[in-house]
Amino acid sequence: MSEAKRPNVVLILADDMGFSDLGCFGSEIRTPVIDAMAARGAALTAMYNGARCCPTRAALLTGLYATKAGVGHMGANLGSKGYQGFLRDDAATIAEVLRAEGYRTLMSGKWHVGGDWHAKKTAEWRPGDPGRPTPRQRGFDRFWGIVDGVSSFFSPHYLLRDDSRVEIEGDDFYFTDFATDEAIRLVEGSVAEQKPFFLYLGYTAPHWPLHARDEDIARYDGVYAKGWDATRTARHEELLGRKLLPHPWRISPRDPDAPAWRDVAHHDWEAQRMAVYAAMVDCMDRNIGRLLESLKRLGQYEDTLVLFLSDNGGCAEFMAEDGWAKWFPDVTHDGRRMTMGNRPDVRPGPAVSYQSYDLPWANVSNAPLRLFKHWVHEGGISTPLIAQWPRRMAGGVVAHQPAHVVDILPTILEATGARYPKELAGNPIQPLDGESFLPLLLGTLTQRWLSGKHGEPHFNQKLKPRFQPFSTLGVLGIVFVSMALKSRDIFAHPGLLPGLLLPLVLIYAINFAISTVVGKTMFSRGDAIALVYGTVMRNLSIALAIAMGVFGSAGADAALLIALAYIVQVQAAAWYVKLTNRLFGAPPAPAAPAAAKGG
Repeated sequence: MSEAKRPNVVLILADDMGFSDLGCFGSEIRTPVIDAMAARGAALTAMYNGARCCPTRAALLTGLYATKAGVGHMGANLGSKGYQGFLRDDAATIAEVLRAEGYRTLMSGKWHVGGDWHAKKTAEWRPGDPGRPTPRQRGFDRFWGIVDGVSSFFSPHYLLRDDSRVEIEGDDFYFTDFATDEAIRLVEGSVAEQKPFFLYLGYTAPHWPLHARDEDIARYDGVYAKGWDATRTARHEELLGRKLLPHPWRISPRDPDAPAWRDVAHHDWEAQRMAVYAAMVDCMDRNIGRLLESLKRLGQYEDTLVLFLSDNGGCAEFMAEDGWAKWFPDVTHDGRRMTMGNRPDVRPGPAVSYQSYDLPWANVSNAPLRLFKHWVHEGGISTPLIAQWPRRMAGGVVAHQPAHVVDILPTILEATGARYPKELAGNPIQPLDGESFLPLLLGTLTQRWLSGKHGEPHFNQKLKPRFQPFSTLGVLGIVFVSMALKSRDIFAHPGLLPGLLLPLVLIYAINFAISTVVGKTMFSRGDAIALVYGTVMRNLSIALAIAMGVFGSAGADAALLIALAYIVQVQAAAWYVKLTNRLFGAPPAPAAPAAAKGG
């Protein structure tokens, strides 16, 4: 793929955002930009991650599972290569791969794969030392942001531009906004150089601390007064209505550590915490919109693949003054004292607070799934991925097939035509663990063309239901042609067809019998029937193999046998349908959907 035709790539990572926190995934939070991306592109409903910030980021950037990338736990060096806390030399990042292919590589936001940092001891920080690599040392041409895992949104304790520390200036600083500002500035520079670019935008939203501007919080006044129980239920109903769950799962029970809303003492404060969280997601969405508008202004929108996902599920960590909060500075950059911890007498949201939204609201974020960040249950490791690529994607693709963050790098490689290296800076590079899911994003060629021409609603309602009959007609055409090609032999040798049909009938009868017995013995009704049809209805390839073995390369002979096999298969299936209730019992009466899997 020539450089001029190579697409740009924008990879956007949210921090601690749960499965159902997007509007297009059932949330009451306003995310119109991301919702529109899903409508224009694709939504993957089962994008799996590493359950925590560091492992996910390491796997995301390298296409290797976290231990193979060197960050199996968090930033601390635990004494082995898999748990050294920073990226290994035998793991290549997306930036390193694409820079070698002529891309400008840009990063804005949160790094968190460069070793351990003590937030209160910034005077001792030496970014770039061995064991503390910065983005610039791992393939990024330009960087702005934080190198550790969390900081105040209004008063970050340590900011870098490239490899130089920068101070906050002015009173209007908010990390989400400035991370986007810097991202846009970096993209503008790359476009001016007429080079394709890779942008990694790592937001810290909506990770604690709960910080948002008053005007954003006000958008959610009263929204959460109904409490977490009602909010979880409403999200689940939306997910079911939009068919965004692979099965009609029942919502998991409220977490046993979450009290019923009616039993909570400080309703207003609890509702306010979730309102701040919602405001943080809302602000992030609005900033993504600013970035997309800049791509349009710069003439890059159509040729840019944009991927959006979260590093793990919603976070249930409680912000106690002597717990998590004690590790972080308690003074703003302009000298104001922060009140650390989840205290009902302190309003969440402003720069002088330092709170989290806590377990019950995290239970809402991950609805209908169980548990949270840290846990390898679905609530910790499964979140959506939203993608758009206007030039290539027709829109409206919803895929339930599982994917993993290790698949991000291979997907970008396929999209850009970049080559994965065997060595980097003289170090042999490990082979990739992931596989490209670009075909999932793009859908089939026919679907993309028809959807683009007629619109997704018309495609789903009018065109898609006709595909199966067309397929049947196609096979019947093969039957007709194969019979015509062998017509002389058939008339000359009347015993030819019976001689071929008899072994085929026996093969299918044996297949039906064995799969029926196995299904009845080992599976439920639905799974048993699926086993039977999955076993029996995939035997045209066997017929082809038999044909080629008997007749050699004579295509007409092979086609004849396949045609006969198709006739036997279709007729057998039609008769078997009539027997399913006798063999497996009648289908159960409609009941409540099955419970969501938790791990």
